[in-house]
Amino acid sequence: MNTRQRRECQREGGFTLVEMMISAGLISLASILIITLLTSATGIMRDIEVRSRSDRQSQTIASTLESDIRSAASVDNIVPVIGVAGANELTIYRKTTATGVPTRHHYYLVADKLLMGVLTATGTDPNWTFNGTERATQVGQYVRNNTTDVMFKYYDEDGNQLTAPTTITDRAAIRKVGVNIICDVDTAKAPPAYTTTLEVNVRNQR
Repeated sequence: MNTRQRRECQREGGFTLVEMMISAGLISLASILIITLLTSATGIMRDIEVRSRSDRQSQTIASTLESDIRSAASVDNIVPVIGVAGANELTIYRKTTATGVPTRHHYYLVADKLLMGVLTATGTDPNWTFNGTERATQVGQYVRNNTTDVMFKYYDEDGNQLTAPTTITDRAAIRKVGVNIICDVDTAKAPPAYTTTLEVNVRNQR
C-alpha cells in the first residue's frame, strides 16, 4: 500500500486528533455562549418581575391612601379630619354611610410594611370616643420610606407646606396631603426602587 492509499484509508476511518480537538473547542465555545445568554435572559426577567412587584405595591398603597384621605370627615366640630399628621404616620377619621358611626384609620410603618389600624368609635353623635385596641391590617410591603424620604407632606389652602402640624389648629389648616410611596422588593439588587407620588385634597376639612 502506497502513501496515497494510506492517507485515503485514514480519511475513511474517522476524524483526526486535530479535527476532534477543534470540534470540542467549538462545542465548548457554543456552550459558554448559550449559558451566558440564558443567564443574562434570566437576570433580565428577574429584574422585570421585581420592578413589576415594586410597581404594584406602590400603586396599591397609593390608591388606598388616596381613597381614604378623600373620604376623611370630622367626627364633630372640634376634631379635624386628620388626627395625626406625621412624616411617616397618618391618622384620619371617617364616617360610614351605612351606620354613621365614625372610624379612625391609623397608617404607620413597621419595618418595610405599611399597616392600617382601624378603631370604631363608641358613644353617640357628636360625643364620640375612641378607646380600645386598633385592628391592624397590612396595606402593603417592601416600603422604603424613612426619615429622609418621607411618606407624607401637608399643605394649607395657599399651597404652603406645614411643618410638623401637631396642634389642632395646624391640623385643621391642612387642605392637601402629599403622598410619596417608595417600594423596593430587594434593596441589595437592581432594579432601583419604584416611587409613586400624588397629592390628595382633603375635601371635608372644617
